[in-house]
Amino acid sequence: MSWKERFNELEIKTYDKKALVDLLEQVDLYLSNQQISEENIVAGTWASLMLKPPFFGLMLLTDSSLYFVGVDQKTKKLESFEWMFSETEKIEKLEDSKLGITKAIDIFFDGKQIRWAGMKGFIPSSFILKLEKVWHT
Repeated sequence: MSWKERFNELEIKTYDKKALVDLLEQVDLYLSNQQISEENIVAGTWASLMLKPPFFGLMLLTDSSLYFVGVDQKTKKLESFEWMFSETEKIEKLEDSKLGITKAIDIFFDGKQIRWAGMKGFIPSSFILKLEKVWHT
């Protein structure tokens, strides 16, 4: 199976936006070069990583970690970050109770906090359900 096929299975949509298509192609090439197996990915979603500078890319969920591949919005350089669950202290959802959505997720590790948000202001519930299942096992 190719990464492109796996992204389709994970319902990672490009909405016919050239920037998303180009980024997905870069991520595809990056993951292939890193020899990361698409079979290990449980879920995926577009995400903004709230660092300085901010990043935009894909948050991928495996059985043992959250793995982000995205572009530094200032330099346009592709980078990756991984948070192993065994080293993660806690994960908290930031919810909008009126709308019933998760707007962002905070990851706590080594006394640090990283926040990431989904595209269009929310993280898909399908991703959240899979994250909760993997995180709590």
